[in-house]
Amino acid sequence: MTGLRAIVVRALVDADLLLGDRHHERFRSEAFRAGKRLLLRADRSLSDGGAVSLPAAARSLELSDAALARMLGFGWYQADGLAELAATAAALRPEVARLGALFNLGIALFDRVCDRHPERAPVLFSRISPEFLEAQLSGRGARLPATGDAAVDLLVALVEDLFTRSRALGGDAQDQRGFAELIHAMYRGQRFSAEVHRDRAGPTLGTWRELRRKSALPIATMAQLALLAQADANDRRRATVRAAASMAGDAIWIADDLADIGEDWTAGCWSRPLWILTRRTGSAPADPASAIAQLVETGVAAAETQRLASKLDRLRRIAGTAGAAFSGSLQATVRAWVDELPE
Repeated sequence: MTGLRAIVVRALVDADLLLGDRHHERFRSEAFRAGKRLLLRADRSLSDGGAVSLPAAARSLELSDAALARMLGFGWYQADGLAELAATAAALRPEVARLGALFNLGIALFDRVCDRHPERAPVLFSRISPEFLEAQLSGRGARLPATGDAAVDLLVALVEDLFTRSRALGGDAQDQRGFAELIHAMYRGQRFSAEVHRDRAGPTLGTWRELRRKSALPIATMAQLALLAQADANDRRRATVRAAASMAGDAIWIADDLADIGEDWTAGCWSRPLWILTRRTGSAPADPASAIAQLVETGVAAAETQRLASKLDRLRRIAGTAGAAFSGSLQATVRAWVDELPE
């Protein structure tokens, strides 16, 4: 077996890091049920008197209710696991998990607009701008008029709701500013990925940094939500939560970009494996099939898989018993991406 998926599966199995079929299916089922419960509640909280509709936004992005439920459910489990690791107060843990679910949904919808419907991205970035984010984070944001694009209007409402609720979690000024800095950094990475294609920017270190911000920082941001709700966490616990989130973010970045290499090549955007391949060979692959073949032939796939296994193993060690739920949720997330890898 020499295909891309086979290389990844074999390495993760050897390291005892690939979630088995039975456990993965159980996690998917539990996440789906949790997501379905959250879906109705989320639609009600974001509906704004009927002006914003989550189902309409999903339809405009060609997403099913089942896909929405999975996005919410996976986010809920990741955030709940981080709250457990952070020893978040029991009274606030459900809210951290709920905000993590909404955050995960928002990231997925934002990506969907930029990746699958790039003609709608200018409207999205005109509404969700750095100034809009800063105003909402500080509690000074005014309600924006609807654009008529269901997905954009839904994302605006989601940001407003998420940031209002994140402020209510607590945290001191430093914690709140840390959350804001992560949001802005992640936004810059997303905007760079959407607007700066391979024909406009080379595989520079600056490009690498922006790619990481887009893909690895969402988990760090979710971890910051848990720490907002646990303002008195000691330095050691905070360091543990942030280290676990860093390992998890890099693992998702590797797995996600390997699974999407064909789609990213077609879209003309940079991704982690395309960046590594181009730096190694001196030129970008000629087509998606060549990109996948070169990943295998050059050893990049094997090296990336070893990095993925190392990140997951370090996550497991850092998180320990207190973070077993979070570590397990990340193994399930990675398994979902592995199933999307080309043969």
